[in-house]
Amino acid sequence: MTKLFTVVFLLMTSFSFAQSDEEYWDQWNKNYPKVDVIEILKYERNYADSIEKNPDIPPYYARLDKFRFQAEYLGKTRPTNEDVLTSIRNVFKLFAGNPSQLNNMCNTEVLFKIGEFNK
Repeated sequence: MTKLFTVVFLLMTSFSFAQSDEEYWDQWNKNYPKVDVIEILKYERNYADSIEKNPDIPPYYARLDKFRFQAEYLGKTRPTNEDVLTSIRNVFKLFAGNPSQLNNMCNTEVLFKIGEFNK
């Protein structure tokens, strides 16, 4: 009888530690806030244009943030250009650590439609 009571007690108390679906998605929304990615893309284009116009500006910077946005996968991929991979590795080395952590993570570019942008 004591074993049965212990099992029932443990099962009942374990439910109080379980996370509801609503709590899970609330935490997700907090960690990955929804952003207007079109505004971010416009900023990125302006930054790239300013680098091309002024070679004295260092070409490397990092934006470390978590966010989510609405996009449509267009079913197309291509290998990432080696110059782009080198740039990604350089930025990662400057701001985050060992670039070997990126091996096999950035080898492919994926085409998405985001608003009027395809990137």
